[in-house]
Amino acid sequence: MSEAEIRSLSILLEKYDEIRTSDDGYLYPGDIANWQMVQNQQIEDALAAASQPLH
Repeated sequence: MSEAEIRSLSILLEKYDEIRTSDDGYLYPGDIANWQMVQNQQIEDALAAASQPLH
């Protein structure tokens, strides 16, 4: 496995309960895509808040 694959697997294992939405215990591609979208939005929101001018 490459270093990127090992890191990706590590993230999945750490975030399994946060990522999965099904009750059957499986991770589906949509689960991962939705989790990525939420993470990206949180990053964008944090960057936008950090770039706001202070009054």
